[in-house]
Amino acid sequence: MPKVVLLDSIFLDFGIFTIASVWFSYILYYKHQNPLWIYITFVLGMTGIEFIALQIGTLTYDDEWNKFYTFLMYLGGFITIHLLTLKLAKLKIYP
Repeated sequence: MPKVVLLDSIFLDFGIFTIASVWFSYILYYKHQNPLWIYITFVLGMTGIEFIALQIGTLTYDDEWNKFYTFLMYLGGFITIHLLTLKLAKLKIYP
């Protein structure tokens, strides 16, 4: 039987990735905030949360993965969400 530890999957259990992406698109689309500051806030915020989890031992990186790759993955993810939001707004699917 695998050992299930709550803290290993707490971000997924609470849906922090989903919540962050919804807040990101909400602030960009409805609040019309400066995209540069929203990117900085969300990418550094999510990277910071992951760094804290790494420091307290609830998260470990395998092989050559590091904080810079994590930063790039969050940046790419939020750029994708932004582009999808713009496309859906253009198609009048996103209210």
